[in-house]
Amino acid sequence: MEREWVSGKLPSRYHRDLQLTKEPTIHTAVEVEEMLPVASRVLAGFPIHRPRVTAAARPEFHATHDARRRVCPKRRTLNES
Repeated sequence: MEREWVSGKLPSRYHRDLQLTKEPTIHTAVEVEEMLPVASRVLAGFPIHRPRVTAAARPEFHATHDARRRVCPKRRTLNES
């Protein structure tokens, strides 16, 4: 949020844009790095009911995967490797 506030007030060709946004960006990266282990533990506590997930899955959920397969048919996905 702070990064958007700072960068939104600067002209786009101003050469010091990165200097003014560097500190908030690094601060955010540090915070995210600290939060990831917590998020991982929280998500690990959620049970996944595969039959319900499979029943709820609609064709639209796979649209991006299908589009990429059509555009790059030789490229393997993570599930196919």
